Amino acid sequence: LIIDLLLTTERSVDSISFQLALPQAVVSQHLKILARSELVRCHQQGRQRIYGVHRKHALLIGLIFELMTEKGNG
Repeated sequence: LIIDLLLTTERSVDSISFQLALPQAVVSQHLKILARSELVRCHQQGRQRIYGVHRKHALLIGLIFELMTEKGNG
């Protein structure tokens, strides 16, 4: 779900946490794992960390989500 949100736009941990109704600590832990796996990237904007999907993986991730959606509907 986090990656799905990040496919549309970059977001802060606060924004992701709010959108998914999850505690910030949980979202932060998942983002650290995704960043270590190089699926998401992070940059500092003031005091916030902003996360987005790595451009080199965005197309592949988008295709995977599309296939998963089609499989669920078919």
